[in-house]
Formats: sequence, structure tokens, C-alpha cells
Amino acid sequence: FQKVRKNKSVEVNIPPGVESNLSMRVEGKGAEGAKGFPPGDLFVQIQVAEDSYFKRSGVDLTIELPVPMVQAVLGGSAEVRTLDGPVQLKIPPGSQPNSQLVLKGKGVRHVQNPNRRGDQYVKLKVVVPTPSQLTPRQRELLEEFDGRRPPPNSPPPSSPEVSP
Repeated sequence: FQKVRKNKSVEVNIPPGVESNLSMRVEGKGAEGAKGFPPGDLFVQIQVAEDSYFKRSGVDLTIELPVPMVQAVLGGSAEVRTLDGPVQLKIPPGSQPNSQLVLKGKGVRHVQNPNRRGDQYVKLKVVVPTPSQLTPRQRELLEEFDGRRPPPNSPPPSSPEVSP
């Protein structure tokens, strides 16, 4: 009896939602059986590649979304990638740096129950412009907002009256 090694391609259906280090058994696709016995089973070890956009934690996903400072203050919307394609995400007024918004049911499918999905978390990364990125008018408005400069057309500050 002599073992003969040979390569062959086997198509394997990988279910959605699998995680790294999961082993799958494919019946009858392993080595040839000895003396007329049927072939054995093939065991496949799954390794899921990391994604540069989505960070995975179980069935939940997290992404980071750069948000301009003004949009974080005033609110608005932004297009966000999901596993199903882009969606519009509402950014509430007053959003703080590193706050998280949740897209329910936009995460990875559960292996045991493909009808259930995790969530996708969107971590807001507020982008503050550098002084060199501001126009003179934008700088003026920020200084006015901060109280360093009086608003245009405002009356001059009144001088305190001195009583005799």
C-alpha cells in the first residue's frame, strides 16, 4: 500500500458571518479511502482577512467617520458605507468628538441565525481646521463667536459713568 498525494480543487460554501479559526468539515472530500473505503472528510480552517474600513467585534462592526467641525456643531448628514451599500447617516447637532452613532442591523450576519445581524457603530472623528485652512472671514467669525471680537455693527462698549 502506497499513499499518493495529489492536489485537487474543492468548492466550499462559506456561510456569511464566519469568524477566524472556525473549522468546517466537508464530508467525502478528504483523502481517498484505503482498500475500497470511501474518501475521508476534508477539514477547512477559516481565516477572515481584516478590512481597512470595517473593524469587526463578533457580529458588530465599527467605522470611523471624519466630520467637519461645523457639521458636528450644526448637524447634517453624511454617506456611510455598510456591507449592503451606502446609506445616509443623520448627524445630530452638537455631536461630540468620538461619539458613536448606531446603524441597527447593519453588521455581520449571525452564523447560527442568518436572519439576525449585528450593528454597525459609527465613531465620529470631528475634523477641526488649522488656522492656515481658514479664510480671513472664517477666522473673524470664529473670533466673534469666541467673544474675542465684537460683532460688526455693534454699538461701542459704554464707558462706566463716574458720579461726582
